[in-house]
Amino acid sequence: MYLCQFSLSSDDWIVIDLDVDSTTDSVDLITMSDLNYQKYEDGQDYVYLEDWTDFGTYGSQYGKNIEFPGGDWYVLVVNNV
Repeated sequence: MYLCQFSLSSDDWIVIDLDVDSTTDSVDLITMSDLNYQKYEDGQDYVYLEDWTDFGTYGSQYGKNIEFPGGDWYVLVVNNV
């Protein structure tokens, strides 16, 4: 698992670029608030940002035309194999 935590003081434009070698297993890219990350860690139901989340992916560019909301955020890249 790779975890990136960041904060935005206001709405802003961010893009997540993910590139996974297609000869390896796919990954889950999950972007969520700090509160939802705690729920994820606790094994509870959580909410994620759809435009910056992709399950079973080898990568792409996420959120390039959508404003990202301000706040405290986590981006996870998880290999579930």
